[in-house]
Amino acid sequence: MSDMTGVARSYSRLLLLILNRPRIARGVVAAAILVHSAMLIYSACVHSPTLNEPAHLVAGLSHWEFGHFALYRVNPPLVRLVASLPVIATGYECDWSGFYDGPGARPAQSMGADFVAANGQRSHYLISIARCACIPFSWIGAIICYLWGKDLYGRPAGLLACLLWCFDPSILGHGALITPDAHCAALGVAANYTFWRWLINPTWSGTLLAGAVLGVAELSKTTLLLLYPIWPLVWVVYRWNSRNQMNARRWAREASMLLLRMVLGVAVLNSAYGFSGSFQRLGTLTFVSALLSRQTHDVPIQIPQSSLVDVPEPGNRFRNTWLGALPLPLPRDYALGIDLQQRDFEHYGRPFYLAGTWSKTGWFYYYGYALLVKEPASTILLIMLCIADSLGCLIRRSAFGFPKNRELILLLPAIVIFFTASLKTGINEHTRYVLPALPFLFIWTGRLTSFIDVSQSGTTSHLSFRSTASSTRVVPAFTLMVLAAWLVTSSCWIFPHSLSFFNEFAGGPLNGANHLLGSNLDWGQDLTYLAAELEAEREHANALCVSSFNPALVYGPALTVNADVLDSFGRPQWPLLPKSPLYISRNYERGANGFVYDSRGAKHPIYDGALSFLTTQSADKCVTYAISRYNAVIPRNVETSTQQFSR
Repeated sequence: MSDMTGVARSYSRLLLLILNRPRIARGVVAAAILVHSAMLIYSACVHSPTLNEPAHLVAGLSHWEFGHFALYRVNPPLVRLVASLPVIATGYECDWSGFYDGPGARPAQSMGADFVAANGQRSHYLISIARCACIPFSWIGAIICYLWGKDLYGRPAGLLACLLWCFDPSILGHGALITPDAHCAALGVAANYTFWRWLINPTWSGTLLAGAVLGVAELSKTTLLLLYPIWPLVWVVYRWNSRNQMNARRWAREASMLLLRMVLGVAVLNSAYGFSGSFQRLGTLTFVSALLSRQTHDVPIQIPQSSLVDVPEPGNRFRNTWLGALPLPLPRDYALGIDLQQRDFEHYGRPFYLAGTWSKTGWFYYYGYALLVKEPASTILLIMLCIADSLGCLIRRSAFGFPKNRELILLLPAIVIFFTASLKTGINEHTRYVLPALPFLFIWTGRLTSFIDVSQSGTTSHLSFRSTASSTRVVPAFTLMVLAAWLVTSSCWIFPHSLSFFNEFAGGPLNGANHLLGSNLDWGQDLTYLAAELEAEREHANALCVSSFNPALVYGPALTVNADVLDSFGRPQWPLLPKSPLYISRNYERGANGFVYDSRGAKHPIYDGALSFLTTQSADKCVTYAISRYNAVIPRNVETSTQQFSR
């Protein structure tokens, strides 16, 4: 046993010394990014469009073609602007007749379906090249994870953080889409890294860089507006800990830099919108959320049927107040998008699912549970080791070689993003909402490499590794290598079905429907696999597909809607459905209920929906989910445990 330990010690030390060489470390990062890119490209090409992607693409095309940002205003336009560039260069057909605007207008989904109808089978190609155009965002995330981890804890830490980013299934799944979640995570951590560099060395050039990156990050998703209160707080705490080195002149100088950075970020944000509606008086805007309109009851507005929920009577709580006279330093569509998102949180219009339970109000622990079942087991163990190590250092009052406040900017954004999302229980359907918190945790796991015995030349000039006995380092070093290998193996095993990944603790992807539904499992991404299987067997009688677009236009007659089992509202009629195990995929068709099923069960792994080889019980759960989310009547023969809503 001692001989094996000695061999492990020797190989661990040799490998770590090799990885600590700058040229080799950069080569490993380049190789990881290359493999990561290849996986993203493959995933982008083989998966069918997810629920929201046609709408995002149409919105991006409208931005370039008409110069307005009304379509999909609930999200900022950067990612879809980039995604639509190759589509414009290639050429496309688009039907703009479905556009409308007004308080609470949400025509993007129906226009996405019109886009697919206009382009037919070519739609898959157009979506694929749009996805590939967004891959450089993921490069940014990988590079920043490496650089920040290296600067904080040394090169092995940077390599570990980069590896966690490149092989995390959630990053791989969403990074291959044109939805903004993973790309927002990359830009968010990049903005915070530039701010951290400024804290270390506050220069005017660093101020300008951080402000510009902040503005670009704000154009990815409104979640990153949280950085505006976070950064001043971090700056005050960071400098207060070293207040003996501060004087009035330095406080004023850095405060002016901080203000300039914020102003520059707002300027970049407005310039991307062409200053359309910028600095409009707050009281002139029309809001539909109860928070901003002051309306507490729903008074429906006559808008197209594609809207899934009633829109309250529009208003503005700031009108006729002194606040209403103030200019809003945001583009009009950006502000209205925030209002629409708030409206969704207030009245989403359908129940939520978690671990076999339904709720109309959601759960504050939803995202914590979701991350525990969706993130790789190795990543969870690394984070738990970090927490245990931090608590141990706190008990021992150990400074472990670097100032504690250097981790403040690393952890505070992740904590604020996670808890802000957790407090918004009005939408408990998408783990992707907390993706921007993940890269900070990836980098933080690098603190575990401070156990590793490497030469001091591997550290930065202002940091040093913790001093511990060499006999205690071998197990952590070997453990880190095992966990890293476990991560890569788990991620590659599920690939390319990364969106449907569930870890070993949750029972794997085949048990995913017992934990989460929606975009955590099924976002319509595997219709290509289902179509190929049905086409090969030439048995379409029991196949049904209702989606955000008509998939038969893209993937052939195998996915033709079987109208015989639908009622006049497009809802499935339970008595007409086959009683054998079903293949389920929850989607939309212009606001109607929808799902895909294959009564024979798939022969190959298709991790979409309720997955392959369903039991009748799990199929019932997913059928109930598809039907009940729009308050349709739930058939009596569906198990009562899946009918009830918790409060």
